[in-house]
Amino acid sequence: MRKSGPTSASRRGIHLVHGRIALPVILIWGMASIFAACLASGQETQDAYKLGRDAQQGKKINPVTLNFQGRSRQRVYLGSYLVNGNGGCNSCHTCPSYKATDPYKLGASALPPSDDPGPVNTTNFMAGGTPFPGRGTPFQGSTLTSPNLTPDSSGRPGGMTFEDFKNAMVNGEVSKKPGHTLLVMPWPVYRHQYDNDLRAIYAYLSSIPSASPGTCTGDSQTGN
Repeated sequence: MRKSGPTSASRRGIHLVHGRIALPVILIWGMASIFAACLASGQETQDAYKLGRDAQQGKKINPVTLNFQGRSRQRVYLGSYLVNGNGGCNSCHTCPSYKATDPYKLGASALPPSDDPGPVNTTNFMAGGTPFPGRGTPFQGSTLTSPNLTPDSSGRPGGMTFEDFKNAMVNGEVSKKPGHTLLVMPWPVYRHQYDNDLRAIYAYLSSIPSASPGTCTGDSQTGN
């Protein structure tokens, strides 16, 4: 004797009910997955846009010929943006900071658009030599001068490895002077930068031409 079981019609009814239940669940799951993917893609696109935009500006405002030597151009140009657009490094590490036109005397109206490097002293660019007099004393030079950050014979900016450069930017210390804290340089501010930004700055400084320090004869020749 056969055991009684669900008829074909009732089985179809069960499948239909299951289908009605499963379909909304599948749709909701699919929509949630698409929404999450769009959010991730949007964030990635936003970050990529910012990186590309900053690198593009860095390319425009770079004042010297660069030697990429296999380095990522985008990273180098990002470093240019951070050095020339954000960090104000030229003010302390180029002596004199500007040539021909002194923006501090003539004002912004005498300068080209903001996407142009302007009257930067390219001959001594980032080669240091800027003296820092004691506070409240006349500008007569000082034994404390900014270092040369252009590549040495080994191609290292200021002779520093990246680890040494990062230590200077983050902790205000260099291996050449153990126990000595760097003065004047605003490393307490620079230490907040991302590691990738520090690597971009290092890559840029590794790509600029080697140069010799210039001579500043007055405080009006620097950005300080």
